[in-house]
Amino acid sequence: MVETTFQKVICLNLNTWEAYPTGNQGYLKLLGSMSTSPESIRRAIFQKIDEGGEVGKNYNEWANTVRRDGIENFFVISVKGETQDAANELAEKLIKDNGWKNISVRTYATKLN
Repeated sequence: MVETTFQKVICLNLNTWEAYPTGNQGYLKLLGSMSTSPESIRRAIFQKIDEGGEVGKNYNEWANTVRRDGIENFFVISVKGETQDAANELAEKLIKDNGWKNISVRTYATKLN
């Protein structure tokens, strides 16, 4: 039996401690691979910003802070769970436990396999 894994990515601004949790479906398409790491997602985000790509509200807010503070001030954390709810809950707990400000706009974990 193949386990299903869901992933949620947290883009953390190290200047403001604002966390931008999101799924990674768009990044997977951009990278052309189901194998992602936090660094590959970070690079894909930077590439998408450079291209001026159209994205949703959450991504636009994140992109504006990258333009303001620079990509070097961001850290990407990847959390995984067996279900979408489990990955979402783990991301929320990580953000809350660390005292980061959650800047989430209707985002969800993405199925990896």
